[in-house]
Amino acid sequence: SPAGAYLLSLNSPRSRQTMASFISIVARTLGAVSMDACSWGSLRRHHVMAVTGLLRDTGRATATVNTYLSALKGVAKEDWMLRLMDIESFQHIRAVRNLHGSRLPRGRVLPPADIRALFEACENDKSSLAVRDAAILAVILGCGLRPAAFGGRGAGFT
Repeated sequence: SPAGAYLLSLNSPRSRQTMASFISIVARTLGAVSMDACSWGSLRRHHVMAVTGLLRDTGRATATVNTYLSALKGVAKEDWMLRLMDIESFQHIRAVRNLHGSRLPRGRVLPPADIRALFEACENDKSSLAVRDAAILAVILGCGLRPAAFGGRGAGFT
């Protein structure tokens, strides 16, 4: 099958596993019971665009949608190479552009002076909670955790 041929073309087992999962999801979305039972030779540009639109609308990250798109383009290439799809249909699928979007900023690295100031604030605090606060701060900094909301306005850490 074109999907199987595409998976065999991938170098790493992890990539094969990820793409097999994505292709199976798309096959079911297109009405097939499995990726091997899907008639990939009938895949057209409007199908690919509908699948990527559906994925985007269900809240998938831009990078995830683009990975699905890459898998579909790979299967379409195998369709063409196996002579199950004409060159024009393949070229139309290949021309579908990746989505562009933005991710949340990764946060910022605290300069050593800011870290020292945080620990000094705990040291200068004479309440019984100062030791606890310093311990929590050490765990947060040691694990690379950052506030979930911008500017530290949030209850949790990610």
